[in-house]
Amino acid sequence: MSFVHLHVKSDYSLLQSSAHTEDIVSRAKKLGQKAVALTDNGVMFGAVKFVKEAISAGIKPIIGMEIDARNKHNLSELGGMVFIAKSPEGYKNLLKIASAGILTDDFLFEHSRGLIVLTGGQNGKLQTLLSDGFYNDAKNFLLKIKTHFENLYIEITNHNLKSEADILPLCVRLAKNLGIPLVATNDVRMRLREDKERCSLLSYLSDRITPPQNDEYYIKSSEEMAKLFSDIPEAVIETEKIADMICDNVIEIGKLHMPVYSREGVKNSADFLVSLAKKGMEKRFGKSLTEEHKSRLFYELDVILRMGFADYFLIVWDFVKFAKNSGIPVGLGRGSGVGSFTAYCIGITGIDPIKHQLLFERFLNPERVSLPDLDIDFGHERRHEIIEYIVKKYGNENVAGIVTFMSIKGKSAVREAARVLRFPAKLTDFTAKRIPINEKLSALKLPNGNWDENDSEIKKLLDAAELIEGYPKNISTHASGIVLSDAPITNYAPVIETSSYFEGSNPADSMKITQFAMNYLEDVGLVKMDVLGLKHLTIIDDCVSQIKKKNALFDENLIPLDDKKTYQMLSAGQTLGVFQFESEGFTKVLKELCPENIEDLTAVNALFRPGPMDSIKSFIDARHGKAKRRVLHPLIDEILDETFGIIIYQEQVMQIVQKLAGFSLGRADILRRAMAKKKSGIIERERIEFLAGADKKTIPRNVSESIYNEIEKFSSYAFNKSHAVAYSYIAYRTAYLKCHYPTEYLAALLSNSFEQKYINEAYRLEIKFLPPDINKSEKKCVSEGEKTIRFGLSLIKGMGMHPIAAIMTERERERFYSLEDFCARFETFVVPRNAIENLIYAGAFDFCGQTRRAMLRNLPIIMERAASERENAFSGQLGFFDNEKPASQSEQDILEFDRNELRKHEIEVCKIAFG
Repeated sequence: MSFVHLHVKSDYSLLQSSAHTEDIVSRAKKLGQKAVALTDNGVMFGAVKFVKEAISAGIKPIIGMEIDARNKHNLSELGGMVFIAKSPEGYKNLLKIASAGILTDDFLFEHSRGLIVLTGGQNGKLQTLLSDGFYNDAKNFLLKIKTHFENLYIEITNHNLKSEADILPLCVRLAKNLGIPLVATNDVRMRLREDKERCSLLSYLSDRITPPQNDEYYIKSSEEMAKLFSDIPEAVIETEKIADMICDNVIEIGKLHMPVYSREGVKNSADFLVSLAKKGMEKRFGKSLTEEHKSRLFYELDVILRMGFADYFLIVWDFVKFAKNSGIPVGLGRGSGVGSFTAYCIGITGIDPIKHQLLFERFLNPERVSLPDLDIDFGHERRHEIIEYIVKKYGNENVAGIVTFMSIKGKSAVREAARVLRFPAKLTDFTAKRIPINEKLSALKLPNGNWDENDSEIKKLLDAAELIEGYPKNISTHASGIVLSDAPITNYAPVIETSSYFEGSNPADSMKITQFAMNYLEDVGLVKMDVLGLKHLTIIDDCVSQIKKKNALFDENLIPLDDKKTYQMLSAGQTLGVFQFESEGFTKVLKELCPENIEDLTAVNALFRPGPMDSIKSFIDARHGKAKRRVLHPLIDEILDETFGIIIYQEQVMQIVQKLAGFSLGRADILRRAMAKKKSGIIERERIEFLAGADKKTIPRNVSESIYNEIEKFSSYAFNKSHAVAYSYIAYRTAYLKCHYPTEYLAALLSNSFEQKYINEAYRLEIKFLPPDINKSEKKCVSEGEKTIRFGLSLIKGMGMHPIAAIMTERERERFYSLEDFCARFETFVVPRNAIENLIYAGAFDFCGQTRRAMLRNLPIIMERAASERENAFSGQLGFFDNEKPASQSEQDILEFDRNELRKHEIEVCKIAFG
């Protein structure tokens, strides 16, 4: 007798199951079961991943979801029931149910079409009523929901529990009397019986989850299920009938749901993109426009339009244009998208790919269908404005963030296991502190010098921690990714309100995020956009704003790329605050290389990472003529010329394959990807074609074989040149600004990263700091005169954005004359007392001529007087200050704190001492 599991939780039912989706599929296949369901509790996080794994294994995937009865937003009586998608319509209804912020009976009834509904196991309302002795209520409950659910089943379970045995006859009786079929399930929460300890330990990590009552909650064989329900064989047979009833393709995979770019006057996206690109190219190059430029653009446009991506380019162009028009810093591009000449012509990116030999096929391969991925950096402080613009333009329902899963890592696994199992704090700390960050527990070599191999308690703790390591514990929002759709996202993927999911979150801050992780969004046709925040773009923008106050004609886009002083500064290792290059390792390489151009910086950017690091010395030696440059073959000598015969970039791998074997760049990119991912089947198949192509060019077989082995070796860690070039430009720009405008640059840097190392760098450059002044200080640090920085208000402890905005607005009306004047102008809910105290400690009121000690002592009286003045003014009475005498001389002459106390207070509120 065959059986199909229809009630199965995976590890995506966070902490409720120890079974990974791949475990579920492989176990079902091993047991010879033709289908298996995934019915996670309250979510559909793993649906697409599960479907792909099941289809790959030859197993029919069944997609469902258990309604989470414990969710505080579940107002339905149906909690604990299982909903399974029978058809594409049912799947869409399941998406709506999974996405609903609040569940009610009516909502579930409205979305019942195409769904198979099981009454639920131990968590179901039916079982609860029967267990409590309310048979008639249970009967009425079934009669009520039967009218709404076309495919309703009474679910029966047998986990060797008395409670189940007691109600089983009642379930059979109800099924017979009401004509509702029975279906047997096992509430799966683990792969094997032996996983009970792991599953229980995961459950104990949350006080909301009840651990499995015994070890029966595993993926049982058909024979085991048949034996458990030998008296009711029809309930087991029904599982197979249900599986046969379900459509093969309830999830639509592969169809793109791209939003259409809309703008007044634009009737055809393709025509508009072509026109935009042509005009952009002519504006970029003017009289220097060549046939190479034209042919490259027309080739790219042909590919883009054939693949149906005109709207994608226009959507990105539109929000980049909005950012630029709004004064939001925009990067030069990142990732493979920098290789698109079209993106450069229309202003999405700022690097000429032809000049730097960047390949379009590395970005968008005409021989491999995949969505384009234009990643754009924006100044981190205003990134949210881009998101707001996109949401406003395409609709709140059509835009969402992307879920990510926070897994339990080594150190955390030790502490979590110790907490649950109540290990002593001292032993826990001893163990956790000896685990390197991001180190897998399974990779630890025990015993060694850091461990007492004879301590059985440590071994017990590590064994327990390893059981839960790697499991997802909670969710978060992807740092940069958003998805756009041509219709509400919930037509294609479930979403979740972060405020309703995270404990203690503020509903006002809610944001929808997709329940499918980033890797699976393309499968359901959703378009991902990476809107990234980059701090150094804000730093550059802040610095340039200060420079322009002195030189309005300054343009950061016209910074010369051959400035000797800048390269000398980098070669001297003065890289603190320079984007990408400030780490000790980068600094060492730059000092040895002594870069002279942007190509040198690009190479360093690509080489300084695991794998390529081994080639750094060879590159530097070749760069300085200390070693003979490698020549693999004369045909590819020009390709490797800028890197002195060393393969550094992925684009070089592609060009070599094209040049020697006659591959198209699209096919060369497919081979490069296969080599990078070590797909041996493709590598060996393409080896034959590569050698055959090389033979046609009369390249000796031993040479072509050697070169193929060489590029296979380097492909595993060759870097994306497009990204390296773009980020090297930004790195150079920060270096130039630091070199020629050190005061402005350090002020901008410290405003965004107030760290001791940057303070020390300012001192090294003989830049001094002026204390904040309530009339002079800006929100951020700014240069004030030669080699002088005025401290920013936002860096003072307790100074939030609202008080600062109020202060700056008020002082534009009229400067502040005294502490009394300041307090008179603000209610305490606008500028709180603690903020005023910190301003005094920082020196922001020193211009008043009173000591800080006196101001602090008098502050309560001053604030009380100010409050009375406002109250009197409101009631029309004579102002309290009108007849008030100024503070007595004795009050004003209170001795100041000594210098040590002043410094202590300044450091407490500003992290720095002035003077």
